[in-house]
Amino acid sequence: MPSTALVKDVLWRVSVKVLDTAPQFSRFSERECVLFLGDAQVAVNKFVPTAAARTDTIKLAPGTRQSIAQIAPSDCKPSDGSTPTTPIRGTKLLAVRRNMGPDGFSPGAAIRPVDGLAQDMFDPEWHTRIGTTVKGVVADPQTPTTFYVTPGAPPLTPVWVEVAMHAMPVQIPNTATVDADGVHVSGVYGNGQSSTQTITVSDEHVDDLVNYTVACLLMKESKHADPAKAAVHARLFVESINAKVQAMTGKSPGLTTLPTADR
Repeated sequence: MPSTALVKDVLWRVSVKVLDTAPQFSRFSERECVLFLGDAQVAVNKFVPTAAARTDTIKLAPGTRQSIAQIAPSDCKPSDGSTPTTPIRGTKLLAVRRNMGPDGFSPGAAIRPVDGLAQDMFDPEWHTRIGTTVKGVVADPQTPTTFYVTPGAPPLTPVWVEVAMHAMPVQIPNTATVDADGVHVSGVYGNGQSSTQTITVSDEHVDDLVNYTVACLLMKESKHADPAKAAVHARLFVESINAKVQAMTGKSPGLTTLPTADR
């Protein structure tokens, strides 16, 4: 499900918890808050891959071999109607469901899963065949970002298909600037501003994002550091992720400390 929670609303909740609302981002800059929020999304997705699951229409490369590892913005039409500005980085193919015509907007024939060994046995030349309507897809969980279509896509005619996949969270644009005096900031995600940018993991993880971001801010070496409060929010994040993974898989990842990115 596409995210609906606004970045500015998530960051306001963060600012309230770190006593940084008068004015907002006076203790911790907007840029560092967005950076840590981005780290939070990656941390959530690492342990809960469904957090950034998505269904998109993508344009196939010529031939049979295809990849979701890095999909160019021009080759992707997200199901939420948005326009990508950065590549989509898939991590695991879930399904290739249907043809979407030469324009990417025309639902067509369903695409069936095909056993690769059987396809090789009954039609050894299948990698040489091309067509504008995909009939089958061969996927291997051992290579989760690569799949093959039959027939292969032609080199000149666009062929679009709908795919479901796990993906890396899309990076949140971080464009706040500091004026020449080094004090006044032209921000984007302040509480009173009009940004409609949403988070890029599912809304159910808003509390996790807030706890992670607050913990990272308060464990920084600064005059506003609060190790005890940081530890509380880190524990809330860890316990939440352990519980969610346990509920989904039957086995907890056993997190005991906050997974952080090196800076």
